[in-house]
Amino acid sequence: MPLTASETVAFYGEQAARSGKGIAVALERNDFFLAQLNYNGLLNERLMQGLIQWRHQLGDPSVPFSLAIDELSNAYSVLERLGGGQYPIWEGFHFHDLELIEFLVGRECSSEIADEVIQGWNGKPRDFADTMLSMALLHALCTGDLSPRWNELMSAASGNKRMKLLAETFQEYGRIITCAARGDGPAAIDAVEHCGELFKKRKRDSYYSGGTSVFGGGLDNNFVVDYPLAALVKRFVPKEALFRLSSDAAIHLWRWA
Repeated sequence: MPLTASETVAFYGEQAARSGKGIAVALERNDFFLAQLNYNGLLNERLMQGLIQWRHQLGDPSVPFSLAIDELSNAYSVLERLGGGQYPIWEGFHFHDLELIEFLVGRECSSEIADEVIQGWNGKPRDFADTMLSMALLHALCTGDLSPRWNELMSAASGNKRMKLLAETFQEYGRIITCAARGDGPAAIDAVEHCGELFKKRKRDSYYSGGTSVFGGGLDNNFVVDYPLAALVKRFVPKEALFRLSSDAAIHLWRWA
């Protein structure tokens, strides 16, 4: 019998406790890769708790989100120390865009680290275009404008057939930003609607189904929301325009302080 939404939140809480123990073991062994594995797990589990609460209206997701944000700071510090400069953290660490969640819960966010990574990326391999685009969203959130390398990053993602749906999604994210910048509210709302439609396609998309659960691939599509979209809407789209949204798009709106 499938777990209910509340039971799934509890399940991820248990998994988070296990990941925390794994981090403790990694610290004892000074093991970079074990620490990275367990921080990825812990942040995923905390985010999933919040996203499920959000999608299924089980309460304010700010508590698990805040726990995730606090762990992010620890993760950067620990991984930088254990890696000793030998391993670029962003290559195997999945949650750089967690600072989008910081914005949603009202904390101050910064794109400083993201901008440095984007600037230093040489475009190879293309498989990291998704990571770079996620960081570019943080740049937009903090500065109000697209990253200078946005078009280059979009080209890299579009050139990877596996990332077709991701590229279409980020194209609409970019359209929200640019339409809002020129004061074209109806066009921005149209882009939000399209994002809602694209999100449903993640359920059967190989890229999202094979990726991190917080992004809604496979069966997780029914449990989570598009939190990058929520952050962009909160930042760029006037509240008075949101009444036009369909239910498919409105489920992704942030409704808390």
